[in-house]
Amino acid sequence: EISACLVGSEMCIRDRYPYYTSQILDILKQYHVHATFFCIGENVSYYPTLVQREHAEGHVVGNHTWDHADLTQQSVQKIQSEIGDTSIEIKDTIGVTPTLFRPPYGAINATVQSQAEQLHLTPLLWNVDTQDWQQPGTNSIVKTVLDNARNGDIILMHDGGGNRAQTVAALPTIITSLRQQGYQLVTVPELIN
Repeated sequence: EISACLVGSEMCIRDRYPYYTSQILDILKQYHVHATFFCIGENVSYYPTLVQREHAEGHVVGNHTWDHADLTQQSVQKIQSEIGDTSIEIKDTIGVTPTLFRPPYGAINATVQSQAEQLHLTPLLWNVDTQDWQQPGTNSIVKTVLDNARNGDIILMHDGGGNRAQTVAALPTIITSLRQQGYQLVTVPELIN
């Protein structure tokens, strides 16, 4: 059985584009795919119904810090609050404490790893970065995934951080093409297990 993961979510209030998350959730629901969403804490507080929908529809909600800070440049106290406050906000919103953590920018060092583990979070990165945040075009996003995805890979896509129309447009083709290649799309915990 071949597996791939779809991972995303940065729901940024600054962008004023929360509807991309709803569009992505609609597509995932249509294709019966569950993904893992790493959410920014301040945006969980602004958009609790979106995070509740993610959870209710069977997606996994992970921790992506409070405000997307590069934790490798922060004090231990700041790292603890960035991660800890986000876990509390997620727990208060969906009733489940996250167990997964994705550091912003993929920036992690021994201090960040240690603090995450003390908060009972498993730090995760990705294998395939679609670079969708740069808006390279729908075809480029699709090509990046299809040319690079391998068994057990984690695919990084974004639903926040700016205009995500290209990501929304690419998602159905990515899902159907990966399935045609024999991949099963799963959440990160399903992949780990």
